[in-house]
Amino acid sequence: WTKIYCRHKPGEDIWTTFNEAYSEYIPKAPFEDTPYTADDFIQQLERMKETSAGFDGWTRKALRTLPTAAWEDRAKLENKAKQLGVLPDAYTHVPLPMLPKGQALRPEQHRGISIFSMTHRVVYGALWHKLKTWQEKWIDPNQHGGRSKGEYLADAWDLQMQLEDASNDNKEILG
Repeated sequence: WTKIYCRHKPGEDIWTTFNEAYSEYIPKAPFEDTPYTADDFIQQLERMKETSAGFDGWTRKALRTLPTAAWEDRAKLENKAKQLGVLPDAYTHVPLPMLPKGQALRPEQHRGISIFSMTHRVVYGALWHKLKTWQEKWIDPNQHGGRSKGEYLADAWDLQMQLEDASNDNKEILG
């Protein structure tokens, strides 16, 4: 498993090397890292689909019954962790059952499933929502994967229709 999970040397700073080589191509749009609020988490719960319980035993449905005061306390905890730069152990140590693929005689023939706590899903879903909003300020409009309303399949379908029209009309497509 080491060669699969440990691709970089301990302490290796790959970001600095990458940034030095490509910084002129990286758009500048500072991320305003605002503190979490109870509303961030409550709104994230509304966006989430009902799924199986997390490792903490909570379900989305059960978390939705918590009072706002509970989410205010959670926001304080998450903001303090962010300030200190330390994550709760439950966020960094998660069970990873390995499901076999086929004969599954070798490690790479298994698929790991991380079972995060439901509160982890809520917190990082709220963070992703903030990052998604920020990313729209700088990302090139021609980049599609991982964006709301911007999957590349829409473009692929348009191109396929152009190819089909050209083929039906016996026209060449150049460039």
